[in-house]
Amino acid sequence: MDITKHLDSIRDRTFSLFDFFKKESNNQVGLFFGNIEKEIVLGRTTNTAFYGNGFTFRNETVFRWKKNNGKVVIAPENEANPHILIVGSSGFGKSTLLKSLIIDIAAYNIPIILFDGHNEHEELIKWLGGNVYNVNYSGINIMSLDGLSVNKRIGELTRFLSSVYKFGYLQEGILHNALYYTYRKFCLSFDSTFIDRTPTLKDLANELMIFSKNSKNFSEKERIEHVRQRIMGLTKGMPSGNYLDMGKINGVNSFSMKDMGGGETKFIYIHEIVRRIYGIMKTNKREQGICFYIIIDESKFAVENTGDILSDMITESRKFGYGIIIVSNSAKSFSESIVSNASIFLSFCMREPKELAYISSILGGDSQKASMIKQSLYGAKKYEAIMVSYSNSTPLFIHTPTVRKISEKMRSRETLPIKTDLECESVLKSIKNPVLVEELVKITGQNKLLVNKILESGKVDKFEFRTGDKTELWIRCQNKSVSIEHEVSLIKILEFLRADGISCYLNHGGGPDIIAYSGKERIAIEYETGKKNIEKTSIMLKERQKLFRKTIVIVNNDAYKFYKEYFSGKNIIILSNNDIGIIPSHVK
Repeated sequence: MDITKHLDSIRDRTFSLFDFFKKESNNQVGLFFGNIEKEIVLGRTTNTAFYGNGFTFRNETVFRWKKNNGKVVIAPENEANPHILIVGSSGFGKSTLLKSLIIDIAAYNIPIILFDGHNEHEELIKWLGGNVYNVNYSGINIMSLDGLSVNKRIGELTRFLSSVYKFGYLQEGILHNALYYTYRKFCLSFDSTFIDRTPTLKDLANELMIFSKNSKNFSEKERIEHVRQRIMGLTKGMPSGNYLDMGKINGVNSFSMKDMGGGETKFIYIHEIVRRIYGIMKTNKREQGICFYIIIDESKFAVENTGDILSDMITESRKFGYGIIIVSNSAKSFSESIVSNASIFLSFCMREPKELAYISSILGGDSQKASMIKQSLYGAKKYEAIMVSYSNSTPLFIHTPTVRKISEKMRSRETLPIKTDLECESVLKSIKNPVLVEELVKITGQNKLLVNKILESGKVDKFEFRTGDKTELWIRCQNKSVSIEHEVSLIKILEFLRADGISCYLNHGGGPDIIAYSGKERIAIEYETGKKNIEKTSIMLKERQKLFRKTIVIVNNDAYKFYKEYFSGKNIIILSNNDIGIIPSHVK
């Protein structure tokens, strides 16, 4: 089920919540933040002063903390907007509160996308029956057009990457030209929104290598190398395969980001996913309730460098029923648009002076209230926090859920997801090589529930092989070093050749992927996904021409047209992967 259909299905089931605060109510539903300990109220106090002629008593109206009780249950749909900011020093309860909120949101079948900065929510997401994506294997191709023309995407990428890496205008110009030449190899028109094959970051890095080799002087080469090194770093940290289709993401999802490159890489990954969600969101009807939550946990760099897309998202998403929750140890990292558009702001203990002053001014506003909040936050203990919202601007000092309370909440759920994780891991270890899904069903003893769990685990590479009217779904345990498309295609090529009685073998050493024999003459057979650098492909084919009578190149459909025009020639035959069945006729 894709996001659009899911939103239509839950439009009539968005949760109807009570008002922000009702004392001693056990019947409230919604997002539980904690129990009230005290609140700031306006009251009278008597001050005594001694002047020359005696004591003077003066009544003054001042703010003070007053003990209170009750539960804080928030109705995001009744707020000005559903966005929530949670800040505070590490170890005081931010992530524990977030776990509680995730459980509450999931209870209403509201889809969640969580960017997990420290991988600490994986167990909870699995327990909720959700999907945990390892970002080292689950990719986003930032070079994809996503409905934009080539020209517009080049401009957008130039501005975005230059901003992230703080390029000067000369380096920005180098990046723009490299993008231009990279896309030029795969498109007929820069005004088009369609290209034969989407280039990747590796293609861009290879183009910058050509720029570097052709540089006119040392200074120019140094500038090009500066840009190239940044792109090379991004290619190492950003997965180059198993690209996610955000339109099909559904349910509770977590992206584990702990082991993903540096801050820039994490930010670019988050930015590109949010950009795609933003595009999907804009095509949806406006909602009356909350229908989607994006959560960013402990990703300081991503918050500091939000760029236009997250600012646009947090400003416009309320209209479409999308909420954003950001958890960070630094409130000053939030942009003005994030702070001004968040209805709920909550802070745990904070002792860094500048952060403390900034947070106190947000929570208190008034100088006297801010001073009281500053003092309370400085001395707050674990699981103690101060919060405000648009619907109730009175600062509340609350005790948030503890780890024990989270465990109780998990045990109280009526239905737990079926746990097949151990079986799932066991089967995954057994499919290091590509296998048909039909064969996987046999391996699991016809356990279709387990098969679905494996397919949705985010831990397998998938490839659909089509020939005629038949489609085969192949999967394999994730492997960043070898493309499953390449492996499966070689299996099928060998299958067709041997069925026709042609002698052939898979070449595991250097040289062609497959060597076939026509009498005593050798034929080189290569399968190309279209992702290899053009220069390297040209060199490879020239070497094959020297050693083999004929070279047959089977190429991915997306790149077939380009390869056909660019490489087809004497003794080089270019075929589409739809033509694998006719390879034997070209060998004989």
